[in-house]
Amino acid sequence: MPFTLTRSLIVVLVPGIVATAPWILLIAIYFPLAVGGVLEGIGSNLEVKWDKERDSDFDVQENWYKYLALTPSVEPVGFRYISRNVTLCTLSCP
Repeated sequence: MPFTLTRSLIVVLVPGIVATAPWILLIAIYFPLAVGGVLEGIGSNLEVKWDKERDSDFDVQENWYKYLALTPSVEPVGFRYISRNVTLCTLSCP
């Protein structure tokens, strides 16, 4: 059964990918901001979903705020930038 299912998927997916690839590349070349925005949105949605699934196991949100409240002796790269943006968004975002 798995061999037949795999063969069926390959027979459907590979020709579909080959047929749509030029159109996808054409759209990506002429509309890079739109494609970038769509990919950014998809990535953000996946990240939010992933964080929600793991929040109960790893206390993601609590650990995030502990990290932002941290005052290290040697500041990691981008630490001040992230902390400032999160603080500003927490205060002004809906």
